[in-house]
Amino acid sequence: MRRTALAYRNALNHASIVAFVGEKISQDMKLQRLVSKDLRERFGLPAQMACNVPRQVAAVNKTLWERAKAGATHKAKGWTSPAL
Repeated sequence: MRRTALAYRNALNHASIVAFVGEKISQDMKLQRLVSKDLRERFGLPAQMACNVPRQVAAVNKTLWERAKAGATHKAKGWTSPAL
């Protein structure tokens, strides 16, 4: 169990790097096409886990990039306090 959890974590890190380098990919199917072979071969993940990794990474990245965009908009409108 522990070995699978470590492989899953490493697979998440790998998919996250691929998503960031690949122009901030936040579409799970696009990311899955890019990393699915690596997730199965390199990390030895079962099929279901290999499908969950790009979905989870894409969802997290989409949320973070939406928050960053909203923060920039709020800062431009003067709705946020200046950084210390």
